[in-house]
Amino acid sequence: SQGDELLLTVNGKGGRQAITRINLVSGEWRVDKIGLPPAPERASASGKNPDGKPRVTTSKGQALAGLPAGVSGGDEGTPLDPAKVAQQVQGMPLAERIALPAILSSQLHQERISAELNDETQAAPRRPGVAPEKELPDPFRLIPCRDGYVQLSVRVLEERHTTRRAMKEPPAKSVMEGGDLTTSQTGEAANEILNEMQRSRGGDTVTEDESRYQVTVRRPEVKEAPDWVGEVVGRPSFFPLNSVNVVAGGKMLVVLDRMDRKLWQATLNYNVAQGFGSSDEESAPFGQGPCVEQGDALYVFDEAVLTAFDLATGKVRWRLPTVGVVGLFFDGDGMMYVNTTTASPESIRYSRQIDVTKKTSVVVMKIDPRTGKTLWAVTPGGFVGYVSGKFIYALSAHAADESENSRFHTGLEIPSCVLIQRVNPRNGHVMWVHQEQRAPLAVHFNRNSIQLVFKKEVEVLRFFSL
Repeated sequence: SQGDELLLTVNGKGGRQAITRINLVSGEWRVDKIGLPPAPERASASGKNPDGKPRVTTSKGQALAGLPAGVSGGDEGTPLDPAKVAQQVQGMPLAERIALPAILSSQLHQERISAELNDETQAAPRRPGVAPEKELPDPFRLIPCRDGYVQLSVRVLEERHTTRRAMKEPPAKSVMEGGDLTTSQTGEAANEILNEMQRSRGGDTVTEDESRYQVTVRRPEVKEAPDWVGEVVGRPSFFPLNSVNVVAGGKMLVVLDRMDRKLWQATLNYNVAQGFGSSDEESAPFGQGPCVEQGDALYVFDEAVLTAFDLATGKVRWRLPTVGVVGLFFDGDGMMYVNTTTASPESIRYSRQIDVTKKTSVVVMKIDPRTGKTLWAVTPGGFVGYVSGKFIYALSAHAADESENSRFHTGLEIPSCVLIQRVNPRNGHVMWVHQEQRAPLAVHFNRNSIQLVFKKEVEVLRFFSL
């Protein structure tokens, strides 16, 4: 959406690109055909980079599983998601948590038998999460911005991937060697078994992209705007903002003005999230980010730090250490609301380590963006999903697994639910709570009105105590 127009970008066959503009007032439309810049040199198909060095087979991104299949419908052989597993276990009643080590031990035994059978029938054992390397997609991409669109081109200059361990070493002595477990030891035993499963599924390592990429940013609509060509280390991301555009790669930021001229560059301590970002609240249910322009400042959150930069110069105004930021909101007074977590930096280093006894909670922080001072921090049980003046809502929802994999029922499954809380902007206190034992497909807020969309029903809530 751009003013009164709706822009549809099309990347057609043979690299043909076009923008269809539909006027939402008159219904008139037109098509702008975009010419391609000169094609960049591509890496050869011989398995080597342009510099002649051999390529490295990488671990591709893969959806991680929850508790194993015999417990709650996870995918056998898929590495586990530590946060998801911990959330599932912590939602169980005490009796089920006590029984969990026995169930997991049986599941681990079954997986080992299955792995041995697979080794006998397959020429090479399957290692989850590793796939043959694929060529990059078409390197030219049209990206809509607030004042038009840009053409982004990416090519690999030098491919380099590093694999590191993302789990701690197993304990020297198993907690299960002492015989019968006490109630306090069941969590420790569950951790031990789950982490052993994680290692056997190939989930004990992560592969990081440290390749050199050349990025070209071009504005086909503005003939006087020169192409910007630069280099980043790590998979490139592009974030179109109000008056600037940000090119990010790994720990590196490059800020460009409207004419794609470089304003400044910065280096962070942790990686910035990949993607194309959310520059408006409507397309960001839990806030804008990871790069947000507000007033004369640029706010950037990486894996462990929220940083405020001077938009014009790149000078750092303040930094706020916090792990797990998912989005930022601003109210009418310019105050900032940060959706983050209680996770520690250790969770980044050991991102695949499972600890069901350690609860990572959602934290909502109100920040004075001028100084970076925390005005209050609360744990309402869900991320803030809407901020407008005095109306602030926190939302938490869980949809029970209804896929075919969930046919194994043990009674340990967490039922569907949704929790909506109104938060007082002055002090962060919860003003009221609405809860239902079903999960909506979508939730929309509009001041004192809340719309919940379920599979076969639309529910509208409205409160009158303003």
